Amino acid sequence: ENEIGYLALHFGIALERMRDHRKKKVLSVCASGAGTSRMLKYNLEKIFQGQVERIDTASVADLDRLDLTDYDLIVTTVPFEKETSVRVIQVNYYLSGNDHALLKTVFRDENDISEILSAFDEKTFLEECTCTSPEELIREMIERLNTVTQVPDSFLVKTLEREKITPTFMGNRVAVPHPVTVLLNENHIVAAHMKHPLTWFDGNRVEWVFLIGMKTKEDMSSDTLIRTLYAMISDSDMLRKLKGKCGYGQFISVFRETIHQSSQEEFFD
Repeated sequence: ENEIGYLALHFGIALERMRDHRKKKVLSVCASGAGTSRMLKYNLEKIFQGQVERIDTASVADLDRLDLTDYDLIVTTVPFEKETSVRVIQVNYYLSGNDHALLKTVFRDENDISEILSAFDEKTFLEECTCTSPEELIREMIERLNTVTQVPDSFLVKTLEREKITPTFMGNRVAVPHPVTVLLNENHIVAAHMKHPLTWFDGNRVEWVFLIGMKTKEDMSSDTLIRTLYAMISDSDMLRKLKGKCGYGQFISVFRETIHQSSQEEFFD
């Protein structure tokens, strides 16, 4: 078993190296997919020189027949309303200086972004949740969390203890329950989108609840994860994109957009 374990380790390292060096696939989307799309493709080829395997072009009408998960990035000159977990960047027809700055760094930090997004597992995403009390919801969220990682028995007690100290309502109809101490070996956030607004411990109504479980060892990705979550919660425009029937793919897309928006603000500051 030890020998098999070492062999598996070598294969794992090799696969990670292949993933890190795999060239990206980009989809260029315009209204008609004609001249505008080809012009955008030409500009993207110059920006992503040597970084991409291919750049495909499509019109908005083509999107229904495409498997968007085949791409690492979608660059569009028109509003993109199709739900996808792939990162989408909307740019001007004539790429502005801000567009160039964003696109040049888009793949540089993709591995870091993947590590941050790994805190949100589709198995722990509760869509149109119907729990009628915060206690019931927290229990269900912890049960979901138990399906992806080992949760200490004290997690529930310490989470409810935190609510007794000060309810974790954050404004904008969002609550972020979490234990009074960090308890996990890895970062996990369970997201619940309520079918009907839920009355939180302090009487405020919430539509989104994020159960936060952080790992005991702090690092840069943990800090970015929490800062991005707070930025999204504080941004009414971002939360507006999560209105209605919001699935896991749409949520990840908005959270990814928040990561890049935050990094761009730091870049231009």
